[in-house]
Amino acid sequence: MKKSTIAMTAVAAATVSLFNTVGAEEVAPKPVNVEAPKAEVVETTAPAVATKEEVATKEAEAKKADQEVVEAKQAVKDAKRATNEADSLVNEKTEAVKKAEDFAKKASPAVIAEAENEVVKAESAVPAKAEALRNAEANAEKASQAVSVQEAVVAEKEATQATKEKALTSATEAVQIATDAVNGKGLENAKEAQKEATEAEKTSKQAQTDAETALKNAETANQATQAQIEGAKADIATKTQAVSDAKARKEQAEQALKAVTAEVNALIESSKPLAKGSIQFKEAFVSKIKEKIQLNKDYWAIPDNKLTQADIDKFEARNKELKKEITDMVGDSIQSKNLVLSEADKADKTQYDINNLPKEVRDDLTLFAADLISNLREQLGLTDVVVAKDSFEFAEKVAKEYIKGGWSIARREEFIARGGFGHYAKGIHAVADAYGLNGLHPTEEQMNKGIQGYENSVTRSLPPTGIVTKADMKTTLFNSLADLVSNEQDYGHLAGTLVFDEPKETVYSGGFAQSISTDAYTTHFITKITGSRAKGSKFNTTEITNPYTVARKGASTNTKLEAKKAEKAQAENTLTQAVQDVQSAETVLNSANSNLKAQEAQLKDTVALKQNLQSATTTHNQAVVALSNANALVATLSATKADKEAKLAELKATAKQAEKEFNQAKAETKAEKATLSSLQAKAEESTQAVSVAKEALDQAKAQVVSSKELVQDLKVAAKELETRKAELKDAEEALKEAKANQATAQEVLEAKEKVAKEAHKAYAVAKASYEAEQARLQAEELKKHPVTEKGIPEVRPVLPEYVLPTTPSVPSVPSTPANPVAPVVPTIPRVEVPVVNNNGGMSSQDKAKVDVVAKQKTETKNTKDSQAGNWIESVGRWWYQHEDGSYTTNGWEQIKGTWYYFDNTGWMQTGWVKTGGSWYYLNETGSLATGWVKDNGTWYYLKENGKMATGWVKDNNTWYYLDSAGAMKTGWFTVSGKWYYAYSSGALAVNTTTPDGYKVNANGEWV
Repeated sequence: MKKSTIAMTAVAAATVSLFNTVGAEEVAPKPVNVEAPKAEVVETTAPAVATKEEVATKEAEAKKADQEVVEAKQAVKDAKRATNEADSLVNEKTEAVKKAEDFAKKASPAVIAEAENEVVKAESAVPAKAEALRNAEANAEKASQAVSVQEAVVAEKEATQATKEKALTSATEAVQIATDAVNGKGLENAKEAQKEATEAEKTSKQAQTDAETALKNAETANQATQAQIEGAKADIATKTQAVSDAKARKEQAEQALKAVTAEVNALIESSKPLAKGSIQFKEAFVSKIKEKIQLNKDYWAIPDNKLTQADIDKFEARNKELKKEITDMVGDSIQSKNLVLSEADKADKTQYDINNLPKEVRDDLTLFAADLISNLREQLGLTDVVVAKDSFEFAEKVAKEYIKGGWSIARREEFIARGGFGHYAKGIHAVADAYGLNGLHPTEEQMNKGIQGYENSVTRSLPPTGIVTKADMKTTLFNSLADLVSNEQDYGHLAGTLVFDEPKETVYSGGFAQSISTDAYTTHFITKITGSRAKGSKFNTTEITNPYTVARKGASTNTKLEAKKAEKAQAENTLTQAVQDVQSAETVLNSANSNLKAQEAQLKDTVALKQNLQSATTTHNQAVVALSNANALVATLSATKADKEAKLAELKATAKQAEKEFNQAKAETKAEKATLSSLQAKAEESTQAVSVAKEALDQAKAQVVSSKELVQDLKVAAKELETRKAELKDAEEALKEAKANQATAQEVLEAKEKVAKEAHKAYAVAKASYEAEQARLQAEELKKHPVTEKGIPEVRPVLPEYVLPTTPSVPSVPSTPANPVAPVVPTIPRVEVPVVNNNGGMSSQDKAKVDVVAKQKTETKNTKDSQAGNWIESVGRWWYQHEDGSYTTNGWEQIKGTWYYFDNTGWMQTGWVKTGGSWYYLNETGSLATGWVKDNGTWYYLKENGKMATGWVKDNNTWYYLDSAGAMKTGWFTVSGKWYYAYSSGALAVNTTTPDGYKVNANGEWV
């Protein structure tokens, strides 16, 4: 069968569960209801009396049944909890739908118009509130300035009041002195004070002179030192720049080392075992595409001023021919393909949520996809796809748009019905526009048909749980890419994926992503971000080393790694030297700074000297005043009484005037303080008014926002209601499923309880039978044998004799049955071919319905080794497709020398299968097992024709016994009333003493 037919076959099969549009005869395969071998009665002639081993077995079965009941009860409990949670969610979603319905009812055009008017009204109130705030702030500023001015006035009045108060005090003291003078008191004291004042004036004068000299000398010395300091500062500036330059070189060296270290690590990482994928085109196909590429290069090499209409016509004609030839070949384009997963990928059993992958997993898939595409481009003579910084985010953002937009199979079909393609173009171009890419932008009408210019995608049936392993995702990626470049009559995906129609363009990877939205499982390849599209955009084109590409090119990896290691060593040396240069420059700078500090320390403290001079001058002035006052006092006290009385009268008048002026200043200060308090209160009011105006403005702005949000909510009310209804529907489906699971769990529990009840009953019966038989035997033996002195009867079990069908030979060494050789997995690639979506508006065969239900063969089919056919995988299960499209059902088929069994719908079986009254065992690969097989801890023996053996079996000159369920016996067992012993390997003990001390003869019978 041609590949295209196979592809469409898988397409139709995948479509069944999604669309229910395929014919009724195409039913999804169901597993065979195969039961594992069950224990049967060992033999119809066995006595009814239970043995000790049978009692122990019944007891173990009862305990196991009890444990299964406990587990089933827990499952019921878990199912009930899940049902309750689902029920709560339904209630929650029901309430949300009710609220959305109520709101949607209000969202009439009139209400929306009214809400929009409220927006206009709210916006119009904002300017007035803003103006009121500005006025309040201006008033507050004026009030604050008035307070500042008044505070200065009050300070001035307080200073005047203090001066007047001192004058009053001085005048009062003068009046007292004059009064004492009139009364003849104080002359001697005044003369003594005069003498002290004269000495103090002389001393202060000398101190003032000394201070002036010291200041003058210091200023002279400082001039010379300051010149040295300026020179030191210039030297420090130079050395500071040297440190800065050294640090810059150090930073450059650090960055260089960091970059080369990253490259070394990438090369080391690339040398580790990675997943390897290879898709090899056929030579004729590659040759035809190269001819197309060369045609494009030759055409674009013609200068515009020399391009004739004949050139154009010739190009268009040949281009059309080549495109047609390639289109006819694309369905049979692949020579070979092979995916080898790394051991790490295979060992990673983590189940990932496709819509929420960790970044490291997404990045790894993007690098893997980019290398696969680069490999295909290299076959065509084109450059590798460039992985850039933004390659790891673009496709993921597109996938999120699919999810956010509620993409579904129904919408995809709607786009195709309009004559378009299966892409969510609005979401794709929303991402492209956000990056500012220069690609052609479709119209709204075109996007509603799925026309876009960046994505190639593949849609498949949903995974069973929506969560998959990393190995699953890489397998899906690999198969999807193979489909895109080999879909029959599909030129669009081929050219769109490999971008060979633009051979001179640098091609940047837009990344790889997957998404599950509603019922669509989509893989997204973004390949059409070329250099011209990315130019001037926000798309970061900084290249990232792709470890998959480095590993694939292989031969030069070690050479590159060694070269990079050498470059890293050089970078480390450069950094070490740069660090030393910084340290040296900083040492020199520190020395210069120390020199500057030493020179600055030599500067005389002229500030202190000036303060000393000012203090000395003040002291001298005070001494002069004190001497003047002392002289005046002595003169006053030495004057005539009449002069003293006249002076006293004068001083009293002065004191009275001083008191008057002090009281007036005090009153003025009080008045100005009152004015200040009033202005401060007004300023506080103005500040409060600013807060009120600001709050009013904030409320007005908030009202605008609230009004706009209401308008937006009203406009999307209908869509929001649809969303809430969809959520409710999902919740109801989940509740339905939870209830079904609960009912199933309850049924399982009831069945388990029934089984447990029967197991306990069987145990009780067996135990009673055994104990009764033991009592009977003991009673009989007591009659036959005398009692020893210790009261113990001399007795041993009486076992009837039995002759084996064939006398077994004595085993040399008890041995374990040989474990069968592991079967070989079929090497034929097993590929599920999904639905392929169209790319960027390019023409392709996007959908096809092919009837793949061939004539079912229910008889056993024995094919020759040369028979052609392919193994096909779907959702982890396998079937074998013959060359004519048919497949075997309900029977055996020998394929390449190995027997397989297929159920009534054609699925390959594994494990136990009962057919024709006999049991058979099929390995994990489906191959028929022969010889010894261990299943769930029990050994079975399959004859050369695969039938399960029972009874006596001789293998390698050793006898074994298998009960009626095929299970190999060990320890003591009976056959037709005779006792035998088998070692733990199952080998029959003959002509020996058993481990527990009993003799067995050449036939293995206990004697």
